[in-house]
Amino acid sequence: MHNQPAPVDWDDTFVTDLQRGLVACRIFAAYPILWLCHIQILNNLVSQAGQMETNGLPNDIFMNLNPLAVLALLPIIQKLLYPGLRKAGIKFPPINRMAVGFIIEAAAIAYCAGVQQLIYAQGPCYDHPLECAASDGGIVPNRLNVWVQAPVYIIDGLGEIFFDLASQEYAYNKAPDNMKSIIQAVLSASSGAGAALGFALYPVARNPYLVYMFSALAATMFVTAIAFWLVFRKYNGMDAELNNREAGSGTCVARATPQSEKGLEGGEKENSRSEI
Repeated sequence: MHNQPAPVDWDDTFVTDLQRGLVACRIFAAYPILWLCHIQILNNLVSQAGQMETNGLPNDIFMNLNPLAVLALLPIIQKLLYPGLRKAGIKFPPINRMAVGFIIEAAAIAYCAGVQQLIYAQGPCYDHPLECAASDGGIVPNRLNVWVQAPVYIIDGLGEIFFDLASQEYAYNKAPDNMKSIIQAVLSASSGAGAALGFALYPVARNPYLVYMFSALAATMFVTAIAFWLVFRKYNGMDAELNNREAGSGTCVARATPQSEKGLEGGEKENSRSEI
């Protein structure tokens, strides 16, 4: 007697759900680079602020400009930009929003490189701020006002509105019901991967290499944004197709259920299925 293979319960709905989940996972593969750039506001930008004249303010207070910028800009984006684009007939799907957020993040890190170059151009310690004898033991910073750094947090907050909200939309709305927690875990893991990549920056995260570090991060983020859009833009249309397929399968089930309740048997059931 030959062993018969066990029946597989896969159906079109299961395959569609799995396909949608894998799409979301592939999209989040680009996010570690993004988080690597984004977390600069929590570490290297704090150190950068300490190299400038803060006028008595603690150098770690300026990172609070980021959430304030998000709170200020989010209503403008939600109430003015998105409705305006819809009224103009311009589609702005999640993949495009993520790519725009990536480019804005690259601009924020490029601005960091510019600020660092301004710091190095000022005395008393120039490209070794707080490290020369003229700094009086690390007390006297370079002669540059710390508020020149403020636009970084605003630009970063603007980018966060695009890439973070769109990623959360994919992690929840675009994932099938039985994979939402898995997709959310993949998204969270990408931020952890970005933090782990930060350890690779340790050799260059010090003077006088900070300009090169920020410039390399900005270039990497920009290239990632372009590659992300070129590779994943097809999912804008594919996602709509998958959603339509899911809606279509739901319609078929709704039509078949009343017929099954009528007690159709044998050939009548088969005929009813073929008609559906």
